[in-house]
Amino acid sequence: MPDLVRSESSDRVTTVTLDSPANRNALSRRLIAELTEALSAAAADEHAHAVVLTHTGTTFCSGAAIDEMRGGDPAEGTRSLLTLFRTLLTLPVPVVARVDGAARAGGLGLLGACDVVLASTRSTFAFTEVRLGLAPAIISLPLRPLLTPRADTTGRARPALARRQDTGIAESFGFLRPPGWAGAYGGAGGGFASLAG
Repeated sequence: MPDLVRSESSDRVTTVTLDSPANRNALSRRLIAELTEALSAAAADEHAHAVVLTHTGTTFCSGAAIDEMRGGDPAEGTRSLLTLFRTLLTLPVPVVARVDGAARAGGLGLLGACDVVLASTRSTFAFTEVRLGLAPAIISLPLRPLLTPRADTTGRARPALARRQDTGIAESFGFLRPPGWAGAYGGAGGGFASLAG
């Protein structure tokens, strides 16, 4: 069975790649475990000065693996996701996410736990779990400090957060900042906007 997360090091940078495009890099139990393990290995590598978190396919991360939510212990899934966020947030080197596609639900939580996020201009963002009647509770832990007043989910922005948004709206909600970095990073998707968390 191929790995869902690949890791490689070059020039003091460890690149960790979500590589499960068939299920849109969903946060399955296995992907969470492999990602946590890869990040822990990067933290232990004295030669790593930065980590780049990226993806294959057109989706950075689609959020939770819904099929797995129907079975098993939900507390176990919550604990493993919190461990993943804690690992990202406490890594001793900067974590730079590189997004060139869709980031949904739990994928936004991953981005919120990174130090810097570079997103191509064709990237889109949404809390799609809201359409399923679920609250973005666990992923709000790393995201909440980044949000601007415009993204206050108790106000008029709530419907907008459930719909797909481009990098301009994502930047105005606080997902992408500082402003004015569009085009600062080249890649397959053209210009990139940046977020420093």
